[in-house]
Order: sequence, then C-alpha cells, then structure tokens
Amino acid sequence: MLYDEPTTGLDPVVSDSIDQLMLLVRDRLRVTTVVVTHDMRTARRLGQRIFMLHEHKLYLSGTPDEVFNSTDPVVHRFVNGISTPKEHLDL
Repeated sequence: MLYDEPTTGLDPVVSDSIDQLMLLVRDRLRVTTVVVTHDMRTARRLGQRIFMLHEHKLYLSGTPDEVFNSTDPVVHRFVNGISTPKEHLDL
C-alpha cells in the first residue's frame, strides 16, 4: 500500500485515527506499507524503517529510534521542526 501525505491538514485526533487505520490495514492484509509524510508523529508511529530525503537525495535510512535520536544537525532540525537560520537560506 502506498500512502502519500495521508494526514496532511488533519487535526491530531483525526491523524491518530488515520494512523491506526493504516496499521490495521497493514496487519490484516499483511502488506508492505509505504507512507510518504512530513508528519513526524505519523512517521514515528508507523515506521519500521524511515528514509529521509534532503536536497533531492537519500540522506538517511534507519529505524525510528535511530532517526529521532540522530545527532546529525540536518536530521535533528527536520524531526524537531527547527528552521534554518536566515543567513543559511538561499534567497
């Protein structure tokens, strides 16, 4: 199953319901599930492996614990929603 941004724009309660539904479908049908998301709560709840793209390339692959505990500054900023300082932006 492929889900592309399934919880974008949804409130946290509905997002949780959608996450639970995706887990139920995965487990009942016993299918591989790929979820494309920027929602870190969803990624952490659903992911067995997380792949992070940065600058159009595969930047990191790991378990949720490896990704969310990463000390890499790019990964840390992304998973914690920390913006890049203005002086580093290409405007």
